[in-house]
Amino acid sequence: VFEKLGRAVLAAVEGGVPACVLAYGQSATGKTHTMMGADLQPGLVPRLCAALAAKYRELTIRFQSVACLRPPTVRCSPRRPPSAAHVIRLA
Repeated sequence: VFEKLGRAVLAAVEGGVPACVLAYGQSATGKTHTMMGADLQPGLVPRLCAALAAKYRELTIRFQSVACLRPPTVRCSPRRPPSAAHVIRLA
């Protein structure tokens, strides 16, 4: 499930798109197991959380590495140029 659905959800979230996964179906068909899993077989939610945490650690390390390269006397604050505009595309 993670390889088919989770990777798409992860890509959307990394791109700044809010995401929601809804498990719907008859009672006792494995919705909770699919979403949460078990100790030895994590479900979709723990795998998504682990993937996001790994990505966050990676971004933190990259930011710290770039910050270490600049001289301490140089102030650096990223900002959007005044001409930048938001673009909304409807699919």
